[in-house]
Amino acid sequence: MREKAVSGQADGTALIAEEAYVPEWTQRDYTAIPLGAPYQYQGQVYTLTQQHDATGQPDWRPGVAYSLWDLKHTKDPTAAKPYVAPQGSWGLYDKGDCMIWTDGHVWKSKIDNNAYTPESYAQGWEIAV
Repeated sequence: MREKAVSGQADGTALIAEEAYVPEWTQRDYTAIPLGAPYQYQGQVYTLTQQHDATGQPDWRPGVAYSLWDLKHTKDPTAAKPYVAPQGSWGLYDKGDCMIWTDGHVWKSKIDNNAYTPESYAQGWEIAV
């Protein structure tokens, strides 16, 4: 799966479908890891966007260091992950991407580059399941 992610052949849907094979993020040196390599952190799947050494940097973890990691989403409503708020251009939801909102429903984005919640921009979302 890693090779497909690095080559761009595996999107978020494919990565999340195979997340049992995606390694957990650990605080270590990522300078020799190829860009696009997937890692899991706190139930989400991320890909490496910038090589770095996180050995002495506990805040360089996915979900915090937005310039180093990209959050992945799935178009499969049965594999949807809890909503994570996008930060700038990081973690945006594209058309068809699914997530679990705080109301317990699975929602599907109706637009690309969706930075909104179902509450703040209802036109951008529809219930998927």
